[in-house]
Amino acid sequence: MRKIILILVLFLLSIAVVFGQESHDSEIEDGMKLMESKISCDKLNNEQLEAIGEYYMEQMHSGEAHEIMDNMMGGGSMMGYDYGNYWYWSIFWILFFIAVICFIVWIIYRFGIKNPASETPLNILKKRFAQGEITKKEFETMKKKLRA
Repeated sequence: MRKIILILVLFLLSIAVVFGQESHDSEIEDGMKLMESKISCDKLNNEQLEAIGEYYMEQMHSGEAHEIMDNMMGGGSMMGYDYGNYWYWSIFWILFFIAVICFIVWIIYRFGIKNPASETPLNILKKRFAQGEITKKEFETMKKKLRA
């Protein structure tokens, strides 16, 4: 059970890393497009300025060096703050993965664990009789004792 949950958590973390990388790559691409458009800086919002900063950072320090520089600056943002690309999607995905994990755990408990209510003394007695461990007379005697 614990192994299944561990594997599931590792899988979800790897998905989160992939989505985070795609978001970072799209921000760099957006910065490149903004630079090519030669739009005036006073017409750009903070997210667009952030994208241009990320694009230039990638040009100066590509790959892992860019990530190290972001961490040194106190987060994943050139300006020291991070608006994020639609932060509410991050919350949605976190809640979605929590719901998936809860559903999987519920399925495992619902169908994977034997129902203790089916193991009543009378049911155990019936199984023993069916398997031939006890005779019909012993079965009847024990059954009467259980009901008394």
